[in-house]
Amino acid sequence: MFRVALGTGGIKPCVSSYGADQFDDADEVEKKHKSSFYNWFYFSINIGALIASSVLVWVQDNVGWGWGFGISAVAMALVVASFFPGTRLYRNQRPGGSPLTRICQVVVASWRKRRVRVPED
Repeated sequence: MFRVALGTGGIKPCVSSYGADQFDDADEVEKKHKSSFYNWFYFSINIGALIASSVLVWVQDNVGWGWGFGISAVAMALVVASFFPGTRLYRNQRPGGSPLTRICQVVVASWRKRRVRVPED
Protein backbone atom coordinates (compact mmCIF):
# COMPACT_ATOMS: atom_id res chain seq x y z
CA MET A 1 0.00 0.00 0.00
CA PHE A 2 2.94 2.32 0.71
CA ARG A 3 4.15 2.01 -2.89
CA VAL A 4 0.69 2.88 -4.24
CA ALA A 5 0.53 5.98 -2.04
CA LEU A 6 4.05 7.00 -3.07
CA GLY A 7 3.28 6.51 -6.75
CA THR A 8 0.01 8.39 -6.54
CA GLY A 9 1.59 11.23 -4.61
CA GLY A 10 4.36 11.45 -7.16
CA ILE A 11 2.25 11.50 -10.29
CA LYS A 12 -0.91 13.43 -9.43
CA PRO A 13 0.69 16.87 -9.04
CA CYS A 14 2.86 16.27 -12.10
CA VAL A 15 -0.06 15.29 -14.34
CA SER A 16 -2.18 18.33 -13.49
CA SER A 17 0.70 20.79 -13.89
CA TYR A 18 1.81 19.13 -17.15
CA GLY A 19 -1.75 19.46 -18.42
CA ALA A 20 -1.80 23.13 -17.45
CA ASP A 21 1.44 23.68 -19.37
CA GLN A 22 -0.43 22.84 -22.57
CA PHE A 23 -2.30 26.14 -22.41
CA ASP A 24 -0.89 29.61 -23.16
CA ASP A 25 -1.76 32.15 -20.44
CA ALA A 26 -1.21 35.03 -22.87
CA ASP A 27 -4.10 33.83 -25.06
CA GLU A 28 -7.52 34.57 -23.50
CA VAL A 29 -9.23 31.64 -25.23
CA GLU A 30 -6.61 29.19 -24.02
CA LYS A 31 -6.76 30.71 -20.54
CA LYS A 32 -10.47 29.81 -20.38
CA HIS A 33 -9.72 26.34 -21.70
CA LYS A 34 -7.20 25.89 -18.89
CA SER A 35 -9.94 26.44 -16.32
CA SER A 36 -12.14 23.94 -18.14
CA PHE A 37 -9.22 21.49 -18.19
CA TYR A 38 -8.95 21.58 -14.40
CA ASN A 39 -12.69 21.01 -14.02
CA TRP A 40 -12.62 17.99 -16.32
CA PHE A 41 -9.35 16.71 -14.85
CA TYR A 42 -10.63 16.60 -11.27
CA PHE A 43 -14.03 15.34 -12.39
CA SER A 44 -12.28 12.44 -14.16
CA ILE A 45 -10.10 11.72 -11.13
CA ASN A 46 -13.14 11.51 -8.87
CA ILE A 47 -15.20 9.41 -11.30
CA GLY A 48 -12.24 7.04 -11.63
CA ALA A 49 -12.00 6.74 -7.85
CA LEU A 50 -15.75 6.11 -7.63
CA ILE A 51 -15.59 3.37 -10.25
CA ALA A 52 -12.51 1.81 -8.68
CA SER A 53 -14.02 1.75 -5.20
CA SER A 54 -17.45 0.50 -6.26
CA VAL A 55 -17.61 -1.29 -9.60
CA LEU A 56 -14.17 -2.90 -9.45
CA VAL A 57 -14.68 -3.99 -5.85
CA TRP A 58 -18.00 -5.58 -6.84
CA VAL A 59 -16.29 -7.35 -9.76
CA GLN A 60 -13.53 -8.64 -7.49
CA ASP A 61 -16.01 -9.89 -4.88
CA ASN A 62 -18.56 -11.44 -7.24
CA VAL A 63 -16.64 -12.41 -10.38
CA GLY A 64 -13.02 -12.82 -9.34
CA TRP A 65 -9.82 -11.03 -8.44
CA GLY A 66 -8.31 -11.79 -11.81
CA TRP A 67 -11.11 -9.93 -13.57
CA GLY A 68 -10.78 -6.95 -11.24
CA PHE A 69 -7.05 -6.63 -11.80
CA GLY A 70 -7.45 -7.42 -15.50
CA ILE A 71 -9.90 -4.57 -16.03
CA SER A 72 -7.51 -2.20 -14.25
CA ALA A 73 -4.56 -3.43 -16.32
CA VAL A 74 -6.45 -3.02 -19.60
CA ALA A 75 -7.53 0.49 -18.60
CA MET A 76 -3.92 1.44 -17.81
CA ALA A 77 -2.72 -0.04 -21.11
CA LEU A 78 -5.32 2.02 -23.00
CA VAL A 79 -4.25 5.18 -21.20
CA VAL A 80 -0.57 4.60 -22.00
CA ALA A 81 -1.42 3.67 -25.59
CA SER A 82 -3.33 6.94 -26.01
CA PHE A 83 -0.68 9.09 -24.27
CA PHE A 84 2.46 8.18 -26.19
CA PRO A 85 1.29 8.72 -29.79
CA GLY A 86 0.56 12.38 -28.98
CA THR A 87 3.92 13.22 -27.41
CA ARG A 88 5.05 15.12 -30.52
CA LEU A 89 2.05 17.44 -30.12
CA TYR A 90 2.59 18.32 -26.44
CA ARG A 91 4.11 21.62 -25.33
CA ASN A 92 7.17 20.97 -23.23
CA GLN A 93 8.54 23.86 -21.21
CA ARG A 94 12.22 23.88 -20.47
CA PRO A 95 13.08 23.88 -16.78
CA GLY A 96 13.97 27.36 -15.54
CA GLY A 97 16.98 26.91 -13.28
CA SER A 98 17.62 24.56 -10.45
CA PRO A 99 14.65 23.14 -8.52
CA LEU A 100 16.79 23.28 -5.39
CA THR A 101 17.08 27.07 -5.80
CA ARG A 102 13.30 27.40 -6.02
CA ILE A 103 12.79 25.23 -2.94
CA CYS A 104 15.28 27.38 -1.02
CA GLN A 105 13.48 30.55 -2.19
CA VAL A 106 10.19 29.20 -0.82
CA VAL A 107 11.76 28.25 2.51
CA VAL A 108 13.41 31.70 2.86
CA ALA A 109 10.20 33.55 1.88
CA SER A 110 8.11 31.54 4.32
CA TRP A 111 10.64 32.16 7.10
CA ARG A 112 10.61 35.90 6.44
CA LYS A 113 6.81 36.00 6.45
CA ARG A 114 6.33 33.80 9.50
CA ARG A 115 4.96 36.68 11.62
CA VAL A 116 2.61 38.15 9.02
CA ARG A 117 -0.90 38.40 10.41
CA VAL A 118 -3.61 36.67 8.42
CA PRO A 119 -6.78 38.76 7.99
CA GLU A 120 -9.77 37.62 10.02
CA ASP A 121 -12.00 37.35 6.95
